[in-house]
Amino acid sequence: MAVLLAAALLSLAGCAAGDPAASSAAGASGVDASTSANAGGPSEAALSSDALAINLEAMDFDYSDCDKDASYDAAAATRVALAGDAASVEGAGASAEGSVITVTAAGTYVVSGELADGQIVVDAASEDKVQLVLDGARIHNADGPAIYVRKADKVFVTLAADSANALTDGADYVLDQDDEPNATLFSHDDLTINGTGSLEVTSAYRHAVCSKDDLVVTGGALSVSAAEDGLRGRDCVKIADGTFAITAGEDAVKSSNDEDGSRGFTCIDGGTFDITAGDDAVHAESVLRVTGGSVDVATCNEGLEAEQVQVSGGEVSIVANDDGVNAAARDTVTGGADNAPGVSEGSCLLQISGGRLEVASAGDALDSNGDLAITGGAVILHVPANPDDTVVDCDGSISLAGGTVTQVAADGTETQLTQELMGQMGAGGGMGGMGKGGPSGMGGEGDKALRGPGAAPEAPAKAPDFAAVDRDSLEGVG
Repeated sequence: MAVLLAAALLSLAGCAAGDPAASSAAGASGVDASTSANAGGPSEAALSSDALAINLEAMDFDYSDCDKDASYDAAAATRVALAGDAASVEGAGASAEGSVITVTAAGTYVVSGELADGQIVVDAASEDKVQLVLDGARIHNADGPAIYVRKADKVFVTLAADSANALTDGADYVLDQDDEPNATLFSHDDLTINGTGSLEVTSAYRHAVCSKDDLVVTGGALSVSAAEDGLRGRDCVKIADGTFAITAGEDAVKSSNDEDGSRGFTCIDGGTFDITAGDDAVHAESVLRVTGGSVDVATCNEGLEAEQVQVSGGEVSIVANDDGVNAAARDTVTGGADNAPGVSEGSCLLQISGGRLEVASAGDALDSNGDLAITGGAVILHVPANPDDTVVDCDGSISLAGGTVTQVAADGTETQLTQELMGQMGAGGGMGGMGKGGPSGMGGEGDKALRGPGAAPEAPAKAPDFAAVDRDSLEGVG
């Protein structure tokens, strides 16, 4: 038994040694000398413009070798067998008491079977890395998370090849503190989902998957249904690959840290997404990057939203009931004063340098409360019928130095937009805030004059993949 445990620990120790996060903690965590004394995040009264200012250099956009490596030693792993209202453990590092399985040590744990009303709890040392391999596991917990990570350095939820897994909860939780836990798969520490199997996560209470630190996904087929947020990471959400079907009552994908300019970012670097959201499809408090993948948003309030939105690759199609893409300052305060903005609107940026973006929205298609810069890619914007909204609303400067921007009228007529035309649309735009309730930007007389059919472009950029959009589902969309 000791040999098996040693082998399992060796496997994870090797993973830890190869994890860039372990060797560059400052870059990965975004904590520097000025903030390390407040590792849990500064209090609201202590927030300053320096702390809130976006710090791209301190953001860790990379994936560690361990994030991407879904392999494990099945022979050396501890086995957890679920059986209705009970469970059994074969191996070291975990124990079962009734329908609750508790993991207390680093290692690999292979979980299979079905639990009618129970939970897996990870309560290990703060330096322990734990790998939970779901291999045909179905877990329901009527009053809390199906998987609850109380403490660890990092937990890897690996979806075994050819396996189908499911996690579900009830509508009422027994809470520990601070209204937590609040998700079907909940972690206080870094959480990575990898592998090639499938995972269905259903949340009747609040969120489906939530990490209070980093949430990373590098593989798997995830089907997510959430009363509130689908995939939520406080410090960041990074997605390298996988397939995702997400239905969320609020945000589908979200990073929520609004107290540190080096955190609160979301990266879509790959994967295939089908999203239905009650609020934002993809949200970040600081930076939202789309560098690859395919994102299809069937309906949402706003599609992509962050203080800075950067699209450099991938294919994104959005049907939105408000703005399609919105660069807006975080809802933060300085000095605790009510309604005092913590970040200036001038820090907002919507930047498109590649990929393909198509938007059909009831509000503004592209809305930046700061600057708008397009240097590449193909952008297709359907004209909103609402006279107070435009395809482009920008409160700062507008730059079109590359790529194509095509306006599509209600009758299908296309117009290639120039920087001058976009400037006329964006001039005099009002501020649209982050989240619900902010007033939409209002264009001047110049943009209203551009709402007619317009001349057909020399090289139309009609989007064949967007032909199936149900435009009747949007109020006020032309």
